[in-house]
Amino acid sequence: RWAPSATDLAACAGTFRSEEVGATWTLAIQNGKLMGTDGSTTTLTFEPTIKDSLAAGGMIIALCRDASGAVTGFTVKTRGISGLSFSRRSTAQK
Repeated sequence: RWAPSATDLAACAGTFRSEEVGATWTLAIQNGKLMGTDGSTTTLTFEPTIKDSLAAGGMIIALCRDASGAVTGFTVKTRGISGLSFSRRSTAQK
């Protein structure tokens, strides 16, 4: 099981967009946990699984990184969906 540091989780925070489905997700750190919302009233708490993967509410996100290791986006896997890509649009505000 992956045990990301606070710095690892903070690197995931930001706004991510899938042009394919026209959806935007915002990931943020709250009380030391990575939280995600698609702008609806639902907020999910993502738990680490294996390296660079987190799960919540039947959804698994796999982080995508550039050559320097920065998180550039993620892919989503849920029942019936696999490999849906989201690209970083902004980083979290400090």
